[in-house]
Amino acid sequence: MRRISILPVLVTCLVVGESSTSVVAFTQSSCITTTQLYSSSTEQQLDRPINIEENTPRDIESFENWAYNYGIQRDPGLQFQYNIDGSDIYACTNTDMAAGTPVLYVPENLILSSSKAMAELQTVDMQPAEKILYSVNADTELRQYYLMIKLLVEIEKGEESPYFPWLNSLPRYYTNAASMTPFCCLCLPSLMRKLAVKERGNMSRLSVSSIKLIPYLNEDTKYDVELCNWVYQIVYTRGFETEDGDIKIVPMGDVSFCFMYIVCVVLSMGFVCILLTQSLLLDV
Repeated sequence: MRRISILPVLVTCLVVGESSTSVVAFTQSSCITTTQLYSSSTEQQLDRPINIEENTPRDIESFENWAYNYGIQRDPGLQFQYNIDGSDIYACTNTDMAAGTPVLYVPENLILSSSKAMAELQTVDMQPAEKILYSVNADTELRQYYLMIKLLVEIEKGEESPYFPWLNSLPRYYTNAASMTPFCCLCLPSLMRKLAVKERGNMSRLSVSSIKLIPYLNEDTKYDVELCNWVYQIVYTRGFETEDGDIKIVPMGDVSFCFMYIVCVVLSMGFVCILLTQSLLLDV
């Protein structure tokens, strides 16, 4: 069985062939609905619609059932494997696959995007929150910010959200720069420390200071720093920029492929089609 390492931030935005690289644009925009990741045992457990404690198992089985019911299709040779404790999920093949094989189809209306989120949520009442972003020089992150808000809106719906099974399958534990504690940053070499502090600062600027001014979120969500940091991690590790400047997250497409096997994404009849650009041979 051939395991494919995962770098979801690259999925569906690049076409890497044997002799060329290009970026694929997305044009359709229908949507399903209109509407500090530091865990500590000493903190009081909040009554959230979804459990984001870092040791929470990822519900992959429900996610796969959801994907099937919502029309996501994948080649029978492409499978998803995960650890017994549900902490990691990865794509693998159980048969040889030639370059150009369509391995995954994702309905476009399942795709989360900054353009959809802004069309839905960027109202006049959002101006005070946006002013906070501009005041801290975070206006360049406005697209990601609205994707974060969209995720918070869906999380507040709990199991009523059509995205709940996908959200509940996502990792809670991260080991990237944004997840580091201040002490961890002090242990890094100077350049790495500078980059880590910059990333943590970006997460802080997009967190509670502005989110607390969003009128259509409940008070518990507005002041839940860990929850805000979690959606930041989702957006910045699973979102990618397309040729038209949009930021998109493709459920199931966000857990699929490594840069060594970058896939080609095209839009056809309301679907995102993901193609292999390099043959995968089954290890024997």
